[in-house]
Amino acid sequence: MINKLKNIYRQLNRSIFVGEKLQSNINAISYVGLAISFCTLITTSMNVIQGSYFMAVTTAFFCAVGIFTFITCHYFKKRTAAIYAVLFACILLMTYYAISGENEGFAILWTMIVPTAVMFLVSVKHGIILSLYYWCLFAVLFYTPLRSYVASQYTETFMNRYPVLYMCAIMINSTAMIRYHISVLNDMEYNDKLTNEVQRLTAIEIERRKQIENMSVQMIETLANAIDAKDKYTNGHSYRVSEYAVLLAKKLGWSEEQIKFLRYEAILHDVGKIGVPDVILNKDSSLTDTEYKIIQSHTFFGGEILSKADTVPKASDVAKYHHERVDGKGYPEGLAGEKIPVDARIVCIADSFDAMNSDRVYRKALPKETIINELKNGRGTQFDAEFLDVFLKMYENDELIIEKKCDGCHHIV
Repeated sequence: MINKLKNIYRQLNRSIFVGEKLQSNINAISYVGLAISFCTLITTSMNVIQGSYFMAVTTAFFCAVGIFTFITCHYFKKRTAAIYAVLFACILLMTYYAISGENEGFAILWTMIVPTAVMFLVSVKHGIILSLYYWCLFAVLFYTPLRSYVASQYTETFMNRYPVLYMCAIMINSTAMIRYHISVLNDMEYNDKLTNEVQRLTAIEIERRKQIENMSVQMIETLANAIDAKDKYTNGHSYRVSEYAVLLAKKLGWSEEQIKFLRYEAILHDVGKIGVPDVILNKDSSLTDTEYKIIQSHTFFGGEILSKADTVPKASDVAKYHHERVDGKGYPEGLAGEKIPVDARIVCIADSFDAMNSDRVYRKALPKETIINELKNGRGTQFDAEFLDVFLKMYENDELIIEKKCDGCHHIV
């Protein structure tokens, strides 16, 4: 029994007003203070009209306390100061009302309501303490020799029975509010456990997704490296194209999520070359018309290979359409203008730029002026004009700086 009471005491010392509930409670107390000030302003006016000037002073005091409570909570968020101001006023004035028997004893009937309101809005512990104080006050006034000094203010029946009735009210209200308090604490603990479990599972899921994503990235890079190794002329091409595409997308203000997917799409843009015979892909002499068509088919193969790649949903479009032209003269489908996917239009620029800016077995990288002229010649025909203008400005301002991977090291190119 003692342990159970100790446990209840410990629980009553824990506030149920935390986080969002605390802010809601502060708002509630502030508006209760406003309601008190409004009601007591009316009673003050009535007391003045009726000639009860001292009662008018006490109700005016309550009105001032209500205003103080509203201002303190609503504007300064000082809940504790407002609470103790109200408790002090309740103890002071209800004690005076009980001793003086104001309004023929009716004034002290507010002691039935005030402690319950304190239990609900402040804390059960404060409400019980206030209730016990009032009961002790009534017991001293009505059950001790002081009874003779207040007998003229109260009826005999009231003095005999009110403390007993009040004790019953204390027991009922306290029991109900203690149960309410403990129930709220249990709900809070359950919600905290639930929240912690959700956060734990979410963290596990995030970590699992990161691992899957890292694995996917590694597989994508491995596949891209395998494709680049297949073509002796384009070693590192897929990586560089993805980096140039990302730099352009960042300049265009794309989101991190969009840029992340664009990076993977660009890395995989030439995946279809896996279906092109090495003898054609690495041919030193000029290609025949048939061989050129076979080379072009890498866009179709790429689109087919990546058509089921849900992890990077637009990769299939980029692989298939990065050789389309905005004038409709590209391949494989002759799409024009905005019918070409946006990501493919960006990769098209990055792909062409890297082809001109990289050393090949049969030639060195083209001079900067030549590259700029070639890109400008393709403006509005091969390349999207808006994207190309931004890309050219970046190139002219030396903003197309990327890190080149090689055997575990990095160097700027």
